[in-house]
Amino acid sequence: MLLVFLVCNLGIYIDLDVTMRTHVIATVRSCFSVLRQQRALLTLIEALVVSKVDYCCSVLVSVCGQLLDRL
Repeated sequence: MLLVFLVCNLGIYIDLDVTMRTHVIATVRSCFSVLRQQRALLTLIEALVVSKVDYCCSVLVSVCGQLLDRL
């Protein structure tokens, strides 16, 4: 039977052998979670923007370069 003793004080995980392994694992897990959320949000924003720009793009054929650059 494996016993794991952890103490979490001020958001820092300290394990029995004081290697900080648990803290590093928890920190990495938390960071990847935030990155996945941001990536999902970025994908959603890109889909929205592309759909708006792509909608009726044929009418933009005669638009001047300055306006196209702004898009």
